Amino acid sequence: MTAALGLDAKAQESSTLCQARRSHIMGVALVDHGSLGSLIHASETAVLLLEEQHL
Repeated sequence: MTAALGLDAKAQESSTLCQARRSHIMGVALVDHGSLGSLIHASETAVLLLEEQHL
């Protein structure tokens, strides 16, 4: 039972880190004069990070 809780906590931590990274990337893109190119780049980067999490 303890092992399952440990795994769940680890998954939650990983998900939180991923969300924080994604928020940071999107924030950087939006701060950059709302540039569409930066926003697209940030979106692509966020997708890559998400795919990396699921490998």
